[in-house]
Amino acid sequence: MLLAILLCWTLQGGQVTQRRLEAFGNDQPAYKAMHLLQLQVYTLVGGAISRLQTRVITAHKIELIPFFSGRLPDSGMLMPRWCRNRRLQ
Repeated sequence: MLLAILLCWTLQGGQVTQRRLEAFGNDQPAYKAMHLLQLQVYTLVGGAISRLQTRVITAHKIELIPFFSGRLPDSGMLMPRWCRNRRLQ
């Protein structure tokens, strides 16, 4: 089983107020979607997300931004800018 690590950002007023890593030990798409909801993740930004996982995530009303380029941890302005514009460039 492959362990997935998710970098979670908490945003308030367009500003990153918290960053934390969350581990996913179960590879089942429904488990991942439910775990995201338990973490109060309502928008997921990522790449290499399978079609099945995409369907399950969006069926759980989680917004999916399927791709962006750049280094997330070093992009301190990426999330606040995206919150204002609601898109990634």
